[in-house]
Amino acid sequence: MLDTYCERAGAAGLLAEPINLITNAAFVIAAVFAAPRLAAAPQFGLRNSWDLGLLNLLLGAIGIGSALWHSFATGWAVLADVIPITLFINLYLISFGWRVLRLRPLALAGLWLSYQMLSIWQHGFPRSVSTSKATPPQRSCHSSSCADRLPKHSVLGQPMIKASSVPPLRAAVAGLC
Repeated sequence: MLDTYCERAGAAGLLAEPINLITNAAFVIAAVFAAPRLAAAPQFGLRNSWDLGLLNLLLGAIGIGSALWHSFATGWAVLADVIPITLFINLYLISFGWRVLRLRPLALAGLWLSYQMLSIWQHGFPRSVSTSKATPPQRSCHSSSCADRLPKHSVLGQPMIKASSVPPLRAAVAGLC
């Protein structure tokens, strides 16, 4: 089990991280409510709006995948979490560039490549999610203070967390410990 969050209540299962499980339901509910509205709008047929339909499917997949990750915390569950999120971000960027910014294909490709380059520059190349050789990060929520694992830098007394060194959800949960 990859045990990296303070909220983990114990063994893997649906109630291992109850707050994360509940908040993931919002993604699924949003996708369920958006689907009939998207299908009923005449300007949003499959031929004209395949991207919006796919974004909606990915929205539901984000909720399900994230619930799996926060429930079971295994290598396959982290893939169920990050793959839909990554696909959603990339498709949203392309869809926004095409529909809102009205970019031509070459400019759209430039926007997408720029995003990829900035992402790699900020976060580095993706690491393997295989847990066979890697040891899971140490869980320090049982220490006297969760602040022990945060960088010593601070702004107005608040610890700063370098985005490239701590996953965003872990950073958000760190304040709850």
